[in-house]
Amino acid sequence: MEDTPSDEKNLIDVHLSSKEQDWGTPDSFFDFLRAQFDWAADLDVAASVANAKATSFFTESDDGLKKNWWGHVWMNPPYGRNIHKWVKKCAIEINSPFSDVKSIMALVPARVETQWFHDHVVPNATTIHLITGRLRFVNSGSGEFQDAPFPSMLVEYRPDRTEGPAQIKTLKVVKKWRGYDE
Repeated sequence: MEDTPSDEKNLIDVHLSSKEQDWGTPDSFFDFLRAQFDWAADLDVAASVANAKATSFFTESDDGLKKNWWGHVWMNPPYGRNIHKWVKKCAIEINSPFSDVKSIMALVPARVETQWFHDHVVPNATTIHLITGRLRFVNSGSGEFQDAPFPSMLVEYRPDRTEGPAQIKTLKVVKKWRGYDE
């Protein structure tokens, strides 16, 4: 088996990098989400004090993977090699008869080739919204903006979903709602 060429390995590293984890959802995208879906978060399960999208939230030290979730949940998890744990937690929470979760909106990389996508997203989500264009995330510590080097998807989980795989839809989001000034 050949080694991965260094340029290709660097590209892969960018997509799986976990060096910088404090990249928050652009406020404009969250405003779009509220308007488009008439939805607001009760709980942000992967936040920092600076980038929380709900009044109740779990920080890295709280470890949202170990907590019970409730209400309408927002999740923009760390985009590293442990993302599978976060989408698995979504599946567990939305399917548990003991859960107080009403809905989950998860913003994750559009990695349809991954095992986590096929094991935890497709069979458990209600709708997978493939976002047109790329988001521009903001670093909560520095305020620096960074264009995502990958496409994103908004995964919608609801406890009343019908049997079968999730629906897949295109979510048209204009540049200003993706975090860019126009």
